[in-house]
Amino acid sequence: MSLRFRLTLLYSLLFAALITVFGFVVYVRTSARLYASIDDSLTLRARQITSTQQASTNANAEIQLEQSVLDEIAQPGVYVEVLDENGTVLQKSSNLVAALPVATKNRGVNGPALQTHDTSNDERVRILYQPLASGDRLLVARSLHQTDAALSLIRILLIGGGIVTLIAANGLAYLFAGPALQPIRAATDTAGEIEATGDFSRRIGGEGQRGEVGELVRTLNELIAKVESTLEAHRSFLADSSHELRRPLAVMRGNLEALRSGGLPAAEREQVVSETEHEARRMSRILADLLLLSQVDARLILQRQPFDLAEVLRDVTEHERQRFRERRIDLSVPEDPLRVEADEQRVSQIFENLIDNAARYSEPGKPIALTLRRNGRQAVAEVRDEGPGMSVDEQRRAFERFFRGRDGRRRHSDGSGLGLAIVRHIAEAHGGSVALSSSPNGTVVRVELPLARA
Repeated sequence: MSLRFRLTLLYSLLFAALITVFGFVVYVRTSARLYASIDDSLTLRARQITSTQQASTNANAEIQLEQSVLDEIAQPGVYVEVLDENGTVLQKSSNLVAALPVATKNRGVNGPALQTHDTSNDERVRILYQPLASGDRLLVARSLHQTDAALSLIRILLIGGGIVTLIAANGLAYLFAGPALQPIRAATDTAGEIEATGDFSRRIGGEGQRGEVGELVRTLNELIAKVESTLEAHRSFLADSSHELRRPLAVMRGNLEALRSGGLPAAEREQVVSETEHEARRMSRILADLLLLSQVDARLILQRQPFDLAEVLRDVTEHERQRFRERRIDLSVPEDPLRVEADEQRVSQIFENLIDNAARYSEPGKPIALTLRRNGRQAVAEVRDEGPGMSVDEQRRAFERFFRGRDGRRRHSDGSGLGLAIVRHIAEAHGGSVALSSSPNGTVVRVELPLARA
């Protein structure tokens, strides 16, 4: 079922409900008004008869004088009847052929009463029972034939008019829904073409439209742009990965072929084996880093728990001092604990990578400084070296996967260029951030992590 048809059906149901409620209210109010008008007319006629009867009684007129009054009050469809205390008919209008319903003649003794009944000839009448001062009772009735006919006509008009109006409104709704949904149809067609062709450089037109349609188009274009950037990143990632793995694989394959020939002296064979082991370790490290990055992207590796970041930095510093014994690694942390809620192992890896980078790419013998402080609800750690620094372009690309500056490639050809990328992804996975600034006097990497809630 198309969206156009579903919207038309929904509007039809709502419009039908509104028409039904409107017709019901109109009919009930009109019916009540007509019956109230009849009741007012009966009350007025009864008051005229009783006032005339009282005047005639005061003049000691005969009862026969009241017949003219009854006939004067009675009109076509209006009937008058006078009963004594026993229910015997004393007098009635000339147009009343059959007696008014007997079942109601004994009601209304203590006051006027209005009721609707059927006469013996199946005519619906509205009857007013009015007690008289003499103890008799006055009955004034009016036929409801014209009123019922008018209400019946009103029902027909409301039902028929409602149906016609509903059909016309539904037709117009279906007719105008097409142009209104045209931008959505165009967006759907364009999105389908993009999906079929894989050309994510295309965009859907109509972003400038106001309202929900424009917002939908903008959202779809943002999604397409994100897919395009993700695919481009994946292509670049695969190209860089294959490039970085190609060299150790080529070296290992060449060494294995040399070992298979059996013509190498013992000293050279030992060197080939050592080189093969080195390349295997390098490839294993690259694959481990790639696996870590994929796990961080999928948010599958974080095991959060509160811990003192200062204590973790003390352990990391001690471990790195054992690795780089020729380096001086200074540590400055506050005495009070700075507790963060994070994956302790991965946070340790952040600072192990940063100290490793600082030791590898700065001048030998230069100190490395690691500091920690509180900044509001953030724990701020900085790793500073006194290396040659990085160019502006290198600073901008420092956190890209497999990126290494020219000086880094020259100094350490066995690097993978994944260290800072891992640092950034782990920090952001914890809700933190990382920034780098560099000058000819050295490089500073700043890491911010949110503190644990008290």
